Amino acid sequence: MGEMKANELMIGDWVRHANGTPMQVTRIDYCTENKGHFACGTPHHWEYNNKFEPIPLTPEILTKNGFYKVDYGVDSVVAYEWKDPNQNATVEVFYYKYLPEEEMRIEVVMGSFTAHHPSAWRGYVHWLQHALRLCGIEKEVVV
Repeated sequence: MGEMKANELMIGDWVRHANGTPMQVTRIDYCTENKGHFACGTPHHWEYNNKFEPIPLTPEILTKNGFYKVDYGVDSVVAYEWKDPNQNATVEVFYYKYLPEEEMRIEVVMGSFTAHHPSAWRGYVHWLQHALRLCGIEKEVVV
């Protein structure tokens, strides 16, 4: 896992402190030299004084957030699905058994519209949060 950058995060994103504690991003600032900084928690833990890493999106986290396993009858794919009760939207997360475990694709289906990354993603909790927000789905993600 590489260094987390402020321009890849949003307020409310879940990340993990080096001590193992999950924390949410509470502040993002940009300096004049275009280098962003982010902080988690209150009082703020800034990334230049602390180490943070992304939280892998695991089946356990998906289940905790109301996703359920779907059997598509394909041995090479494991899928999890969540239906938004307030919109005509379904969020699907696909794990491909022939790829490393942390690589997946996140899809959001809204009516006849499908949004997804064109290739496998490294699956992190904050990427799921971004996909939900970008599609206007208000769901609090629990880690």
